[in-house]
Amino acid sequence: MPRKTFAEGVQELHELVGLGTLRGRVGFDQIHAHFQHERGDLKHPHGGQAGYLRTGLMTTYDDALRHIARSLLVDGPVEGMKDFVDHLRDVSEKLAPHEDGILDHSAQGEVFDDGASVYKSGPDVPRLSEAELNRINDVRGRFQ
Repeated sequence: MPRKTFAEGVQELHELVGLGTLRGRVGFDQIHAHFQHERGDLKHPHGGQAGYLRTGLMTTYDDALRHIARSLLVDGPVEGMKDFVDHLRDVSEKLAPHEDGILDHSAQGEVFDDGASVYKSGPDVPRLSEAELNRINDVRGRFQ
C-alpha cells in the first residue's frame, strides 16, 4: 500500500471528523431534580449527594477527552461522545440522591452533531407528574 501524502492524510481526517459542533448533554427530567442538585444542605440518608451532575462531569472529563480523542481516528468523534454521554449518565445516577429510587434512574443523554440530535439514551424512569411523586411520598411516609 503506498504511503499517503500529508495532504491526503489531512483530507482523510477531515472526512472522518467533519466540520461543525459536537455537543453532548446529560440531564435529569424530574420535577425535583434541580432542587435536589442545587441544595447542598439537604440530607440523603439512603445515599447520593447534591451536585451530582457537576461532580460527575468534573471527575470524568479528563478520561472522557482522552476516550473521545482515541475514538476520533477509529470511529469518528460522534461515537466517542456517545460513549462519554452514557458514562456520565451512569456516574451521575450513582451520585444522585437515592431516597425514592426515581432520581437515581432518571438520567438521560443526548448527542448533537452540528445542531442535529444523533443519539438519545435513557431515562430508565420516565418523568413523573407532581401527583405521582406525591402518591409515592404518601406511601413511603406510611412505612417509615
